[in-house]
Amino acid sequence: MNNLYFDTFKSEEKDFYDACKVFKPELIPSWHHFWFYRYLQISPSYLFIHNRHLAFLAQKKNPKIKIPEYNPKLERQKLDEIYKKDKTLENAKAILQHKLNSSAHYKNVSRTYDAFGDVWNLSFAMWWYKRGQHQFKPNVLPTPEITEYYKLPFNKQLWKYEFEEIQEKIDDHYLHMITQPLYPTVVNLCIPMRDTKRKTMKLISKYLDKNINFSVPELSAGFYSINKCKMREGRVRDCYKVLELRTYQDKPVLLDLAKKANVIKTTLAGYEEHTDPDLKSSSLNSLRAGTRRQIASALILAENAAAGQFPNLKKPDYSQAADFSQLKNLFEGLSKKRKSTKFNYSSLLSYIDKKSKTQTAEDKFFHPKRRR
Repeated sequence: MNNLYFDTFKSEEKDFYDACKVFKPELIPSWHHFWFYRYLQISPSYLFIHNRHLAFLAQKKNPKIKIPEYNPKLERQKLDEIYKKDKTLENAKAILQHKLNSSAHYKNVSRTYDAFGDVWNLSFAMWWYKRGQHQFKPNVLPTPEITEYYKLPFNKQLWKYEFEEIQEKIDDHYLHMITQPLYPTVVNLCIPMRDTKRKTMKLISKYLDKNINFSVPELSAGFYSINKCKMREGRVRDCYKVLELRTYQDKPVLLDLAKKANVIKTTLAGYEEHTDPDLKSSSLNSLRAGTRRQIASALILAENAAAGQFPNLKKPDYSQAADFSQLKNLFEGLSKKRKSTKFNYSSLLSYIDKKSKTQTAEDKFFHPKRRR
């Protein structure tokens, strides 16, 4: 039985909370933040963007180094083969849509990486003090009034100079927003005013409900926020454990995974206790289906986390295919690092103490770029 990275999480959390007693962070993380960090570590897309970042840095010293392309060659080859076999308009559209989805996905992952950075060479505690808390903490924001850019008259055509005045007002306000580091998130709307006040407010409310993710009081409301959902920690944890166990199999043996993970307890007990062949077979099928679903869910959680959405089990329009041998190397490397002195409790306290003494109170730790 391999030493699972999963098994180090309890001691990692204990070290973190012990450190909090000595040096209280600006925000105490919830279980969502712990698992967000862990799923980032196993996201193929997030690792891909990390490798691109390292390649950019290396290229400055050696111009011959090539930057990895966004759309991995293997996926592109598969699409090209499909098109060669059947050169139809539908296949051409499918390939184009795939490229558009992959481009949008990697742009989102790049934004996430800009905010949260390297999650493999920092323990959770170090990462949280250095980066995580600054992205998730509720910011003390100014509270500006609503800004009116223009109010179009009902029965009058605007003159050219009036358009120029409106554009100048928009430009000035936009410049003010992007130069204020803690300016609150805003949304610019064009609101039709020819209806009643009640219907207009209902229209605005409908837009906000559909498009704006207002924070839940008990969760943080910083530059990044945790998704509103009813998902329990147990489900997120179980999927992660099953996926890690899967990486140590050359080919998936679902029944073996279910027994080792022991997270589908009722169905597993039924399979082991049933003497009736039909009931035993039914339990076996349920075990296999449940385990397969947990593996798929873990991969979806990881790719959505990389795009800045967590926890989220909605299948993304695009996700990078998982390489289980690569994931196995990741898990093994993370497990070894967790045992190193760099990741232990005393190193964490030493780091925080050093930072708190060498910098000002307003800039104790790294302050990342604002997500835009």
